[in-house]
Amino acid sequence: MRTSEYDSMLEIFFNESYELLEELEIILIKGKGMNQYSKEDVQEIFRLFHTIKADATMMLLEDLAEVARAFEKVLYYYREKEEGIAEAVTFNYYMERVFLYFTNELSKIEKSGDISGTSKELINELLEYKNTLTKTEVEISEKEKQVYYIAGKEEETQTCYKKPISNNYINQSQERKTISLQKEALEYRLKIPEKYDKKKHNIITSEEMQKIINIQKRFEKILKNYERRLETNSLIAFEKDDLYQLSEIEDQLSQWIRYIHVDDFTDIAAKMTQITKEMTDSLKKDIELIITGTETVVEKNKIGKLSNAMLHLLRNAIDHGIETKEERIAKGKPQRGRIQIAIKRKEKELSIKIKDDGRGIDIKKIIEKAKEQHILTKPESNYTEEEIYKIMLQHGFSTKETITNYSGLGVGMDVVEHNIAELNGNIKIKSKEGKGTEIILLFSD
Repeated sequence: MRTSEYDSMLEIFFNESYELLEELEIILIKGKGMNQYSKEDVQEIFRLFHTIKADATMMLLEDLAEVARAFEKVLYYYREKEEGIAEAVTFNYYMERVFLYFTNELSKIEKSGDISGTSKELINELLEYKNTLTKTEVEISEKEKQVYYIAGKEEETQTCYKKPISNNYINQSQERKTISLQKEALEYRLKIPEKYDKKKHNIITSEEMQKIINIQKRFEKILKNYERRLETNSLIAFEKDDLYQLSEIEDQLSQWIRYIHVDDFTDIAAKMTQITKEMTDSLKKDIELIITGTETVVEKNKIGKLSNAMLHLLRNAIDHGIETKEERIAKGKPQRGRIQIAIKRKEKELSIKIKDDGRGIDIKKIIEKAKEQHILTKPESNYTEEEIYKIMLQHGFSTKETITNYSGLGVGMDVVEHNIAELNGNIKIKSKEGKGTEIILLFSD
């Protein structure tokens, strides 16, 4: 049975999903025009689908989550390619299919509440595409085993690059589908309801709107007074009182503009509470979430990236950080785990602290995996604790062996770092094995 709390969260889900699809559409149009995607484009597509997958899972929209999960497997393949996607005909075909699937399903769910999806065929095609990519790479690798030479960096890049899949992979039927889908996408153009377009609309109360109208009326009154005087005298002098009032009006309007363009963390906190409830029920964990500072305000254009980073870190803490009830009892810890999120603004500095009392970070395991993945740049004994934590933020790094519904393979920390860097922020990580982890996001205006 649907509750008012679920409906409220569903409203937030639609809002954020439409915004994510808008971002995807921009990348898709650019990729279709150039028939290629840079490594940064692939990273951004991965981030967007990773967020959609986790949000859909949280809202129990399993069909949407499964499609995102299947496409994420395709993206895992391309994320490892330094050249990105150099020949994107096939990729465009599948990305456009996924894009239209989400657009249509969201619209259907929003209008009718019908969550019975029809994703099986699409999921199978995506997995087949992913397997074809992997198979093609293995075949290329086998053919190249007998080639031995030493190449310079530039030569190696040019020689080792292979097209992941040829245009011949698409049969005539798929080509017809691609043309049809491109036409449909052009005509559809997302059809997102304006009420969800935060770039065009800001929600303010009627009382606040009246205050803005009153300021505008004061300005009109002064302006009309000077217009009347100009009709009889082309040379007029501004009176001191009028100048004072105009200055005051300008100051008030500036304050309102700043107010309208900022938002607090209330919606994000509500979403975090819902995620915690859903994940703890699913993972059979007992976790207390404490959030302080939700009244702190930040520019609206930063909320999206902050929300994605915070939600990812929360999912990691619940999925990987906090132990099961049995593990905690065996370690002499309280059965209930705790995650604390503190949001603070001091003058021009914003800090977001996410702290848990879980397993902590296993430094030895990070070094071990880093050696396996050949990303150490100096002897392991020369790494400081801070440098070891930074390894977790590198592209593609993971200590996970299996995919989970909530945190994937754990390779999303580089996406978090990318989001924070785009906002001119920094990440600080502190951890003690067996005691817990603290991650601090710091931003300066």
